Amino acid sequence: LERFSVPFNVSDVMFQATLVNAYYIPRNYLFVPAAILQKPFYEPQYSPLELYSRIGGLIAGHELGHALDSNTIVFDANGAERPWLSQTTFQNARTLFRCIIAQYNGYTFGGRQVNGTLTLGENVADFIGLHTAFRAYKKLKAPAPRLAGLEGFSEDQLFFMSFNSAQCSKVTANIGGYFDTNPHSPDRLRVFGTMAHSPEFAKAFQCKSGTPMNPVNQCKLWF
Repeated sequence: LERFSVPFNVSDVMFQATLVNAYYIPRNYLFVPAAILQKPFYEPQYSPLELYSRIGGLIAGHELGHALDSNTIVFDANGAERPWLSQTTFQNARTLFRCIIAQYNGYTFGGRQVNGTLTLGENVADFIGLHTAFRAYKKLKAPAPRLAGLEGFSEDQLFFMSFNSAQCSKVTANIGGYFDTNPHSPDRLRVFGTMAHSPEFAKAFQCKSGTPMNPVNQCKLWF
């Protein structure tokens, strides 16, 4: 934030503005290139619900969530690697990490098992991004949007539908190499995995306890 008041230096930019992605690095830098601020994530006419669920959940919330993922939680506010959390908080975070590893290890896609350890950092960021964006939107108390053709859905249902629809993708049949090196779970499982451990999602869609989208043993945030 302190850099907003000083002249822009192009050498400070680590990524091209044309890159459709966003990044967080442990020095507490968050990069959101201009190219990602387009559909399906951003449009000027989007309602607050759509902006909070997509920009808030999938970009800002997700990237900021990396500050607390399994790889970067050891870095403090200044980017220094040191023990800065209380022992209780750190243990609660480790409990979440173990839960998410077990959850994703139980998923298969295209006949291949997901590697819960390899994908842990991204799965944690997805988890934090959704939960913090939803909380922030509820605090906003914005007027419920009127979306044509979706009048039969509640405001909370629309939030989760907006979050999920922005992750729609098409995957080829041959995805063997994907599982060996990609730290992201397949998009379909990023949606299911995150929603399955959201009490707010289960409440919004009235998912019965013990069903796939509302398991008895849910992974829980420590904050």
